[in-house]
Amino acid sequence: MKPIINHFKFISMFFLILSTLGHTKENDQAFLWKVQNRHITVYLAGSIHALNESHYPLSQAYIDAYNNSQNLVVELNVNALNPIYSQALVQSKMWLPRNQSLESHLSKDALTSLKTFSIKNQTEYTRLIQMRPWMVIEQLTGYQLKQTSLKAELGVDQYFLQLAKKDNKPILELETLEQQISAIAHSPFESQLEALEVSLEQLEDKEYLNKMIHFWRSADPQGLYDFVYQDVISHPKLAPMMNNLLDKRNKTMSDVITLYLNQPISNRNSYFVIVGALHFSGPNSIQTHLKNKGYFVQPMFTPIN
Repeated sequence: MKPIINHFKFISMFFLILSTLGHTKENDQAFLWKVQNRHITVYLAGSIHALNESHYPLSQAYIDAYNNSQNLVVELNVNALNPIYSQALVQSKMWLPRNQSLESHLSKDALTSLKTFSIKNQTEYTRLIQMRPWMVIEQLTGYQLKQTSLKAELGVDQYFLQLAKKDNKPILELETLEQQISAIAHSPFESQLEALEVSLEQLEDKEYLNKMIHFWRSADPQGLYDFVYQDVISHPKLAPMMNNLLDKRNKTMSDVITLYLNQPISNRNSYFVIVGALHFSGPNSIQTHLKNKGYFVQPMFTPIN
């Protein structure tokens, strides 16, 4: 079960237009904000879900924010999932109806790419074409990740999950597994198909995470969003999935964070919230929702002009 869950962390990255861009250590900033409401402080940290050893140590600003917080908050604590329940949930949403096949929906070029992928990944083609598009995208993303030096176990969220376990610090969650999987599995079928077509076109490009990491290390949420959204402009059918994966989830996450900010004065907790960096980018970001609720959200980096 764990490989499926690890792959799921990348669902909001699959439609990126890929290009190579180097990064230098001296340009690193923390992708980090602070929100305060009287006696409560909430730190908002953007995560990249797969890194390698060269990206450590993290900026000291992350470590200070974590040390100043009584609670770690993540999207979902994948290390605490019940594998039996998780497997059953995924299985319930991953298959097409018995009388359907992706061969009836994908273009000829996409099917050729899917056959090539099945050989390279040693996955039965007849099994792939019976899957819903979102699950095939998961398979493709896992394959792409394996072609790089990046590892999910070295992602920023995993780093702090392990640290919190060692420190015996409470770990809170913004979502449930069902909410996360439903965000993509319940996206409109046509949007899923478009996303799969794009993913198959980009199958052999291995640099998308490097581009993501560049924007994260530069603390450039607008650059990150523009980079992601250009593919939605090129493929408008992706928009409903973008809405499900980011916009709707951002609102839900911000509502939970608002509950933390309104703890009673007897509860002087602070919270270190770490979620995927894309959730802190764009016009419907978590910060935007909090600002619309009347909170002052302070960036803890120098914004790029």
